[in-house]
Amino acid sequence: MTRVWVWMAMATLSVLDPVSGLSLPSSSDRSGLRADAIAAVANQIVDTKRTYPINGTVYPWYDGPVAAPGSLTQQIQYQEFVKLASFTTPQAKELASLLANSSSTTNLTSMDAIADLYNGAAPIIAKPMAMDNSDETFGQQRLTIKSMAIRLAKLEDIKGKPFALSDSQLTDKCGAGINRLTMWTSNRVFVEDFSNVAQWDDAANPNKYTPNVVGFFCYNAVTEKLLPIEIRFPDTNLAYTPYDTKDEWTLAKMGLEAASIQFHQIQHMAETHAVTIPIRVEMMRHMSAEHPIRALLFHHVYIDFSLEMLVASRLLNTSTGLDQTLAWGASGSVRFIQHQTQTVVSLQNDFLTDVRKRGLNYLPNQKFVRYGTLYWLTIGRFVSDFVNTYYATDADVQADFELQNWAMGCTGVSHLHDFPASFTSREQVRELLTHLIFLSTVRHHAMNGVVTWHSMAVPYSPAALWKALPRTKGETVNLLEYTLPVRLIPVSLDLGALFFRPPPASESLTSAYKTTPFSDEPLLQSAVDTFHTSLGAIDSLIVTTEKSEKWPYEILRPGNLAHYTWV
Repeated sequence: MTRVWVWMAMATLSVLDPVSGLSLPSSSDRSGLRADAIAAVANQIVDTKRTYPINGTVYPWYDGPVAAPGSLTQQIQYQEFVKLASFTTPQAKELASLLANSSSTTNLTSMDAIADLYNGAAPIIAKPMAMDNSDETFGQQRLTIKSMAIRLAKLEDIKGKPFALSDSQLTDKCGAGINRLTMWTSNRVFVEDFSNVAQWDDAANPNKYTPNVVGFFCYNAVTEKLLPIEIRFPDTNLAYTPYDTKDEWTLAKMGLEAASIQFHQIQHMAETHAVTIPIRVEMMRHMSAEHPIRALLFHHVYIDFSLEMLVASRLLNTSTGLDQTLAWGASGSVRFIQHQTQTVVSLQNDFLTDVRKRGLNYLPNQKFVRYGTLYWLTIGRFVSDFVNTYYATDADVQADFELQNWAMGCTGVSHLHDFPASFTSREQVRELLTHLIFLSTVRHHAMNGVVTWHSMAVPYSPAALWKALPRTKGETVNLLEYTLPVRLIPVSLDLGALFFRPPPASESLTSAYKTTPFSDEPLLQSAVDTFHTSLGAIDSLIVTTEKSEKWPYEILRPGNLAHYTWV
């Protein structure tokens, strides 16, 4: 099969090949060779309503191209697949070999024995952060590898039910002066609200599930730690705190982890791939390969077509590792993605808007926000220089009919909410491009990829619970009954290791814009140099900041970020 894919990739039309020499269309380009080339591609690819079949059931799916046999879409998929396959890392196979004997039920009879698997695998693959079940690291994950759901809590989040902690206990966890009265005005309480996630559970496999759960955290300004203080399960009407029994508190954290893992791993598809794929199609349909805006975005959304193909075979299908170990399974994940793309994801919700809406400015050590802000500014500065290089005035933007046609095409895609119907200024173009590039180079990798391995670790961070939660407190809890069954541990570890694929230097952000066509544009070289100087400063800051951390958050170092959506 791989040989067939290679042959098809070689036969693919040159729509992916970089061009030498970028240019905006002139009025005469409404007809002629440039227009003919655009029309030729537009006749071969289109965003359309799609469905997603799983085991005989057909689900609605976000708009995009259909990979019919022999189609341009399929050819692009295969060409991208060949390149992506060349970057496969050995960890998954080596880990499978290591686990061949150690994952027998004879050996793995305790939570500690399961956790010890990562010590044995340390020569092969880095220990995942989520293997550390301490409250401190549990909170630290919400500042780093699981940072996309945490938000500032409001009084209404407790739904009229006061916290179980006493004032003295709140002070102990949250710092001096924090009690039930002051906690809401101090802006120290944060929440992960997954109170409705069970609706996406896999109905075909009720043995695994994600509980509806709400987790509260407080930021201690003295220790600069974010700590969990209460975890609530609405369906059992029970709440757990660090002052409960060790096993009950651990189980509560496992329940919140299951929901958080589901959200981060599946939400990333709705926020990134589902957005960039149809946008890319509309660029191909309406813009010449020589158009600078198309060239810029193609540099960052490359590989998305092949990822859709791989997702259909390796993830969102029956009997895959995801289907076996994640509570939502393939069917629930597809339903969730469709719901999010149709009702939640908006192109107006850029990085700064998201930070403001979630109140993350009140978390001074939120690492994703701290480093993300630097990337946002760096990308924005480069994009501004890039746009100004080709558009001298806002009138030039308005006169670019390929750009305007692209905007109009994107507004016809049902789930690209708030995509501008037209562009009237350079600033408007800059804002959108900055958002899309940040999505592909920073936010995507902060949710998926190497971070997947670090955020999903048995036994304390399973992607599902496997026994119904207690209905009363004080029961004896056997945590082994709730975590992933031993027979599926190799499946789960293989799934996580699949994403442990650090990009080579040639594909990382440190190589961005150093190839054709950007290297052929003398007017861009100053902007490119400034961009890479800023990346060097970001890298130095991350190294300095993280060198003394127990779990260094180095995922966002420029060399660890692919300059496109990667895997």
